[in-house]
Amino acid sequence: MRRGLPVLLAGAALLAACGRPAEQQDAAPGASALSAPDETPAAPLSPASAAPVRPALLAAGQKSYAVHCAGCHGEVAEGDFGPPLAGAAAGDLTDFDLADFSRAVREGWTARGELLSSMPRFTSSLLPDTALEGIHTYLRSLE
Repeated sequence: MRRGLPVLLAGAALLAACGRPAEQQDAAPGASALSAPDETPAAPLSPASAAPVRPALLAAGQKSYAVHCAGCHGEVAEGDFGPPLAGAAAGDLTDFDLADFSRAVREGWTARGELLSSMPRFTSSLLPDTALEGIHTYLRSLE
Protein backbone atom coordinates (compact mmCIF):
# COMPACT_ATOMS: atom_id res chain seq x y z
CA MET A 1 0.00 0.00 0.00
CA ARG A 2 2.85 2.42 0.79
CA ARG A 3 4.41 1.99 -2.67
CA GLY A 4 1.10 2.79 -4.34
CA LEU A 5 0.71 6.19 -2.64
CA PRO A 6 3.37 8.04 -4.71
CA VAL A 7 1.89 6.60 -7.89
CA LEU A 8 -1.58 7.62 -6.76
CA LEU A 9 -0.39 11.15 -5.94
CA ALA A 10 1.40 11.48 -9.28
CA GLY A 11 -1.72 10.27 -11.07
CA ALA A 12 -3.88 12.75 -9.17
CA ALA A 13 -1.49 15.58 -10.06
CA LEU A 14 -1.61 14.58 -13.72
CA LEU A 15 -5.40 14.44 -13.72
CA ALA A 16 -5.60 17.84 -12.04
CA ALA A 17 -3.24 19.25 -14.65
CA CYS A 18 -5.35 17.90 -17.50
CA GLY A 19 -8.11 20.45 -17.03
CA ARG A 20 -8.78 23.00 -19.73
CA PRO A 21 -9.97 26.55 -19.16
CA ALA A 22 -13.64 27.13 -19.99
CA GLU A 23 -12.83 29.41 -22.94
CA GLN A 24 -10.96 26.54 -24.65
CA GLN A 25 -13.72 24.01 -24.12
CA ASP A 26 -15.99 25.79 -26.61
CA ALA A 27 -13.23 26.49 -29.11
CA ALA A 28 -12.99 24.74 -32.43
CA PRO A 29 -10.97 21.51 -32.50
CA GLY A 30 -7.26 22.23 -32.65
CA ALA A 31 -7.74 25.83 -31.51
CA SER A 32 -5.61 27.08 -28.67
CA ALA A 33 -5.30 30.14 -26.48
CA LEU A 34 -2.09 30.78 -28.41
CA SER A 35 -3.82 30.91 -31.81
CA ALA A 36 -4.21 34.68 -31.75
CA PRO A 37 -1.73 36.62 -33.88
CA ASP A 38 1.20 38.00 -31.94
CA GLU A 39 1.43 41.68 -31.23
CA THR A 40 4.42 43.89 -31.82
CA PRO A 41 7.46 42.44 -30.03
CA ALA A 42 8.38 43.99 -26.70
CA ALA A 43 11.84 44.41 -25.23
CA PRO A 44 13.85 41.28 -24.41
CA LEU A 45 13.47 39.79 -20.92
CA SER A 46 17.11 40.27 -20.08
CA PRO A 47 20.38 41.11 -21.83
CA ALA A 48 21.05 37.36 -22.07
CA SER A 49 17.81 36.86 -23.99
CA ALA A 50 18.24 37.56 -27.69
CA ALA A 51 14.60 37.06 -28.70
CA PRO A 52 12.03 39.76 -27.92
CA VAL A 53 9.01 38.83 -25.83
CA ARG A 54 5.74 38.64 -27.72
CA PRO A 55 2.99 40.07 -25.47
CA ALA A 56 0.34 37.61 -26.74
CA LEU A 57 2.66 34.67 -26.05
CA LEU A 58 3.41 36.01 -22.56
CA ALA A 59 -0.30 36.44 -21.74
CA ALA A 60 -1.18 32.99 -23.09
CA GLY A 61 1.75 31.51 -21.16
CA GLN A 62 0.48 33.03 -17.94
CA LYS A 63 -2.95 31.47 -18.54
CA SER A 64 -1.45 28.07 -19.41
CA TYR A 65 0.76 28.23 -16.31
CA ALA A 66 -2.31 28.91 -14.14
CA VAL A 67 -4.11 25.89 -15.60
CA HIS A 68 -1.29 23.34 -15.82
CA CYS A 69 1.44 24.37 -13.35
CA ALA A 70 0.24 26.61 -10.52
CA GLY A 71 -1.41 23.75 -8.63
CA CYS A 72 2.02 22.30 -7.84
CA HIS A 73 4.46 25.18 -8.34
CA GLY A 74 2.45 28.03 -6.77
CA GLU A 75 0.46 30.94 -8.21
CA VAL A 76 3.56 32.90 -9.20
CA ALA A 77 6.04 30.00 -9.38
CA GLU A 78 7.13 30.48 -5.76
CA GLY A 79 7.00 26.74 -5.11
CA ASP A 80 4.56 24.58 -3.20
CA PHE A 81 4.35 20.80 -3.73
CA GLY A 82 6.69 21.30 -6.69
CA PRO A 83 9.89 23.37 -6.58
CA PRO A 84 9.94 27.13 -7.19
CA LEU A 85 10.39 27.96 -10.88
CA ALA A 86 11.19 31.68 -10.62
CA GLY A 87 13.07 34.04 -8.34
CA ALA A 88 16.07 33.48 -6.10
CA ALA A 89 14.65 30.28 -4.59
CA ALA A 90 14.54 28.67 -8.05
CA GLY A 91 18.33 28.77 -8.37
CA ASP A 92 19.55 27.09 -11.56
CA LEU A 93 15.99 26.56 -12.86
CA THR A 94 15.87 30.19 -14.00
CA ASP A 95 18.68 29.44 -16.46
CA PHE A 96 16.70 26.72 -18.25
CA ASP A 97 16.53 27.46 -21.95
CA LEU A 98 13.44 26.34 -23.85
CA ALA A 99 15.00 22.96 -24.74
CA ASP A 100 15.87 22.20 -21.09
CA PHE A 101 12.46 23.42 -19.94
CA SER A 102 10.73 21.22 -22.53
CA ARG A 103 12.71 18.20 -21.37
CA ALA A 104 11.73 18.89 -17.76
CA VAL A 105 8.04 19.26 -18.60
CA ARG A 106 7.83 16.42 -21.12
CA GLU A 107 10.15 13.91 -19.39
CA GLY A 108 10.49 15.04 -15.74
CA TRP A 109 14.24 15.81 -15.72
CA THR A 110 15.51 18.36 -13.18
CA ALA A 111 18.20 20.97 -13.70
CA ARG A 112 20.63 18.63 -11.94
CA GLY A 113 19.84 15.70 -14.23
CA GLU A 114 17.57 13.86 -11.78
CA LEU A 115 14.42 12.13 -12.95
CA LEU A 116 11.40 13.04 -10.82
CA SER A 117 8.55 10.57 -10.48
CA SER A 118 6.30 13.28 -9.01
CA MET A 119 6.46 15.48 -12.14
CA PRO A 120 3.54 14.76 -14.50
CA ARG A 121 4.67 14.16 -18.08
CA PHE A 122 2.94 16.68 -20.36
CA THR A 123 2.81 15.24 -23.86
CA SER A 124 2.53 17.56 -26.85
CA SER A 125 -1.11 16.55 -27.26
CA LEU A 126 -1.83 17.72 -23.70
CA LEU A 127 0.42 20.78 -23.79
CA PRO A 128 1.36 21.87 -27.34
CA ASP A 129 4.84 23.24 -28.03
CA THR A 130 3.46 26.77 -28.42
CA ALA A 131 1.84 26.57 -24.97
CA LEU A 132 5.09 25.25 -23.52
CA GLU A 133 6.97 28.16 -25.08
CA GLY A 134 4.40 30.55 -23.60
CA ILE A 135 4.83 29.10 -20.11
CA HIS A 136 8.61 29.33 -20.46
CA THR A 137 8.27 32.97 -21.56
CA TYR A 138 5.98 33.72 -18.61
CA LEU A 139 8.37 32.12 -16.10
CA ARG A 140 11.31 34.06 -17.53
CA SER A 141 9.31 37.27 -17.07
CA LEU A 142 9.05 36.57 -13.33
CA GLU A 143 12.83 36.64 -12.77
